[in-house]
Amino acid sequence: ASEISYRSITLLIFVSCLDDLLGTDHESLNAELSEMYPDVHFITCHMNPFKMDTKVPPAVGLQVSIFGNQFKENLPKKDQINMIGNNAYVDPRCELYELINKAGYSIHHLGLCKTYEEYLQMQYSKLNLVLHPAGGIASQKMEINAGIKMQTALNTYDPDEIELIYHQIEENLEIKMDDFSANKESAIESIKRAKKIIGDYPIAIDYQSVLKPFTLGRLLVKYGFNVQLIFCDGVAAFDKDACQWLLENVPSLIVVEALHPDSVKFENKMPECLCIGFSGGYLTKSFHVVDLMEDEYLYGFWGTDQLMAKMIYAFQNVTDVNQIIAGAKLVV
Repeated sequence: ASEISYRSITLLIFVSCLDDLLGTDHESLNAELSEMYPDVHFITCHMNPFKMDTKVPPAVGLQVSIFGNQFKENLPKKDQINMIGNNAYVDPRCELYELINKAGYSIHHLGLCKTYEEYLQMQYSKLNLVLHPAGGIASQKMEINAGIKMQTALNTYDPDEIELIYHQIEENLEIKMDDFSANKESAIESIKRAKKIIGDYPIAIDYQSVLKPFTLGRLLVKYGFNVQLIFCDGVAAFDKDACQWLLENVPSLIVVEALHPDSVKFENKMPECLCIGFSGGYLTKSFHVVDLMEDEYLYGFWGTDQLMAKMIYAFQNVTDVNQIIAGAKLVV
């Protein structure tokens, strides 16, 4: 076997459920490895499918391993914030970057780090913005141990909710960002423009495309869109109010448990619908699918602008959902 010409600064050891079932003492193992290689930082990450229904499923545990269990010291803070929980970093074209920068702060995300040292800089931040629930427990640990304040700022496309999140950031950092009313108005106009083009064409929403499918459904219905179908995997606590609102105001709405065994019967075929998300597009056999997975790169008022543009594009073009799935390297 050939040897690499350099030594890694850190080594993440990913273990499956087998190691935990065997009772492997990873803490002692890492201590022994650290003694042998003091210049290398060892981190154990657990990927256990059997923990999917626990409080610490694999996605949450990974965030804890990378952040919560590493940033334990309350260090002097710098004028910067972290985005935690979301796998794909928010596109720098999002207005929040400029608003934060003009207020004298910078934004950090693991996906933007080019070096290990840049990753370590995240422990000097004053605030963790939790964009996805997966980062919740890790951020709680960092708030307690590292003194990094935590703010839940889950992704949403509702301009009013985005405005509230931005004001909460100002309050937590004790800053005043530039006026973003024009950004909010742009998002509202984008929604209205999309409605004018799409009209009453049926819309389906896939839970894998956005974090809050019912919140998105409520937003679209309030602006006159014809939302007929939502695929879900249960209803998250942060989406329950929107779900209840939809059930009360859109009695014809069909809510489908996407992971139910009967889903393979394709009983919800709607080829003539605009489906947000390709998993739902596969189940509906829709001709018009918005290529989006887990809100990737989208956030803020800019994110709303982009989602509306994606919806218009999908509405005006026929989609080969199988090609999208193949391009994403997924198996359905």
